[in-house]
Amino acid sequence: MGAKRTGTIDRVGSKYRVRLTLPTGERKPLGTYDTREEAEGVRLAAIEALDGRPAGEAATLGDLGEKWLDERDRNHVVRRPHEDRSRWKHHVASHPIASMPIRAIRAAHLDDLVTSIREKKLSRQMIKHVLNLVRGVVRAAIRRGLVKIDPFAGGVPLPNDVRTVDPWTFATLPEQEAIQASCNGPLCHLFAFTMSTGLRAGELCALHLEDVHLDAEHPQIVVRYGSPPREPTKSGKSRTVYLNAKALAAMRAWLAALPTYTASKRFPQGRNPLALAFPRRRGGYRDEAHVIKWSDWKAILKRAGIARRFRFHDLRHTCASALVSGMWGRRWSLEEVKEVLGHTDIAVTQRYAHLATDAIALATKATNGGATTTAADATRATEERAPPGDATHVSEAAVSPRSRSELASELAKAKIALANRAKNKCATGDSNARPTAPEAVALSS
Repeated sequence: MGAKRTGTIDRVGSKYRVRLTLPTGERKPLGTYDTREEAEGVRLAAIEALDGRPAGEAATLGDLGEKWLDERDRNHVVRRPHEDRSRWKHHVASHPIASMPIRAIRAAHLDDLVTSIREKKLSRQMIKHVLNLVRGVVRAAIRRGLVKIDPFAGGVPLPNDVRTVDPWTFATLPEQEAIQASCNGPLCHLFAFTMSTGLRAGELCALHLEDVHLDAEHPQIVVRYGSPPREPTKSGKSRTVYLNAKALAAMRAWLAALPTYTASKRFPQGRNPLALAFPRRRGGYRDEAHVIKWSDWKAILKRAGIARRFRFHDLRHTCASALVSGMWGRRWSLEEVKEVLGHTDIAVTQRYAHLATDAIALATKATNGGATTTAADATRATEERAPPGDATHVSEAAVSPRSRSELASELAKAKIALANRAKNKCATGDSNARPTAPEAVALSS
């Protein structure tokens, strides 16, 4: 049996550094702490974690995290494992928390991790991504009985992003037309389709021809995959996106040009072995990070006169903004836009709510109960509501001079006829002289 491991606590300035010698002889630092009590807790937890374990297998967050990420990759749990690998490498593995025994991690250590990421000027969303990775490792350790106290149990406070402008943008109607006019060849149809459907870049790149139904009663596409080759969507569910007239025309034009677009000397009829809706020229998957070449995209924006930061993903924001604001016609509700975009939570769609302000103002004006309605507005509204041929809804201004004279003549005739009938009624003893229906209409007019 090897020598008993006790670890050491060294004073470094105003802090306390913990180190432990592993069975392999490696001297492993476990981080620096503000108080000796905290450092002592880490030392004891590290000894407990190492006792009875095979040589070299230390139950630290870093070691368990790598194994956890490997297991997720093998089981295809996430769509973009490389992004999580990058977050782990740059924000967790490089932090002292990675060297700590997972049993020793407490809420204060998570707060230190949050502070270190914030100091890099990164967003609140990035902090959430990193904490979700650490949380996943801790929960896996709890299931294996390696951790008894969950450091996430009390929650981890996150700083709020302070912004003066939205981090996303959308193209106005003139800018949409400028983008279309600034691109060349079949790519124009790709842009038009993306803008009209609001597909994510990964969904566009992973769309297969078998999921395109242009001749259905209601033309539609089925979004089954969120990333190439066949990774699940962001929500984990497939959805149907019905095509408006512009999207339908763009897809028809793209498919008509596809054989020529993918043609080469070796494949004069075009090449699309994966049966993709939007393949590269050689028939392969497009890169969702760069659906088209970055230089080509920048050139299109320059020709379109868009100088601000505008990403390919902002075509999706353009679609949502146009639907909510009524830029393309009927104003869509946030719930309708949520279904089109594939959001799992209406809170995500709420980012477009401010674009519906004009619609709310118009609705309020239309239902103000007539409190501020002028006579002209009332007359105009009555004329608009009146069914054709309904004389009771004709305004005074709508009556021509000729109509006035005709009405006057009819009124005079009705009065004479009524007087004559009254004389006759008196002669016959009937004192209840009632006008006929035509006479009544003339008198009421």
